Amino acid sequence: MKKYKSSYYNHIIKDGNDTIVFNAKNCALVKVNNIFMELLNHPNERNDSSYEVLAQQMYSAGFLVDETADEIKILEHAYNDARNSKDKLTLTILPSYDCNFKCFYCFEDKKAISLTSKEVVAIKKFTDSHAIGIKELDVCWFGGEPLLNPDPIWDLSDYFIKLAEKSGFQYKAIMISNGSLIDDEIVKKLKSSKISLLQITVDGDRTTHDKRRGFINGGGSFDVIMNNIQKLTSNSIKVNCRINLDKTNYSGVVKLIHYLKERNFKNFQVSFGQLLPLGGEDSWASKVGYSMDEFSRVTDKLAKVLDEAGVSKVNDYPFYPKPIKNFCGACQVNSFVIHPSGDLYRCYDSLDYKIGNVFTGLYNNDVEKRNDAHWMSHNPFRDKECITCNVLPLCMGGCPHLKSLQHKKFCLKWKNDLDAVLLNRYHSSKLVKNKI
Repeated sequence: MKKYKSSYYNHIIKDGNDTIVFNAKNCALVKVNNIFMELLNHPNERNDSSYEVLAQQMYSAGFLVDETADEIKILEHAYNDARNSKDKLTLTILPSYDCNFKCFYCFEDKKAISLTSKEVVAIKKFTDSHAIGIKELDVCWFGGEPLLNPDPIWDLSDYFIKLAEKSGFQYKAIMISNGSLIDDEIVKKLKSSKISLLQITVDGDRTTHDKRRGFINGGGSFDVIMNNIQKLTSNSIKVNCRINLDKTNYSGVVKLIHYLKERNFKNFQVSFGQLLPLGGEDSWASKVGYSMDEFSRVTDKLAKVLDEAGVSKVNDYPFYPKPIKNFCGACQVNSFVIHPSGDLYRCYDSLDYKIGNVFTGLYNNDVEKRNDAHWMSHNPFRDKECITCNVLPLCMGGCPHLKSLQHKKFCLKWKNDLDAVLLNRYHSSKLVKNKI
């Protein structure tokens, strides 16, 4: 008979007379009974067949593992596989580095640099060479504001779609935009380009948002964005409304949530972002930025406000955990950020580590090789604190860019509030007792 042990990544939470168990490797969450807990705590003491059936179910769901299993080594193997995999090609493309907004926390220098037809041709060739044998191509259009230079988006999207049809791989595309330049023609182009989701940032109600994210000429952008969200969502283009949080806009965010309830957008969901010190002179961060502990408490409170208002949340960070194999694309060999100049990077928050160019390819000299090693050497399994952390599968060592900036780990919020998040999900879901 198979011998088991309880997974190191199980989290057991009491809620009155109820017991719920969560496994961080696969995010399974169940309400359990005494028999389940008996097997979890003493998996090899009962030999009758009825217990063996349940033990096999618990094993399949990850709550039990083989008695000889080394879960850290298994996680590390999955981490290395994901880092080196070429099944998926991920491209984050910046059509323009310019922007028509003036946001006080923006980490980018607004420079009027845009993709030209010359870079577009080179991007097509670069994609051809890196798409051989892939199963999926994921593209994110980013900026600056990408729609300030839309023609390369439509040209490259058409090329990617045809390449996917010809080669038989899956194609996905999203856009991160400030949402101010949407019109009926743009909506048609987005749909024909298979850009299925736009992330648009709104930082509070009209008064709060317009102080933080106004046009560069000083005008407010809130009403323009809301009307454009209506255009997008009514045409079956999903919108992820990102709300950046700090100590100055909490009340404005609550007002925004009630406004969104009244608008009742379809194909719409909300996510929260934490304003972080990404530049050397971010003096505001120490004054108005939330610590991770503060961010955890605030997002947990606002999640309940969203639920009470009936406004949809993303099923992802910071509302619910998911298992990850790498923290982000910066730690994956087949993931690239393409600057309007054609330069290649791993992280769109950091342009200090150029790794090549779409014209000349990757790693043209020792500096570019060293720059790539900066990202590829990120390995949470070399960190004693990480390998003993029972939320490691949800974080994988945190953001490597922030770690290099701050000279310390940037752990995700699950280290602070996982139990509270799970209880909120449990209370809002109909979990079937012992059903895995």
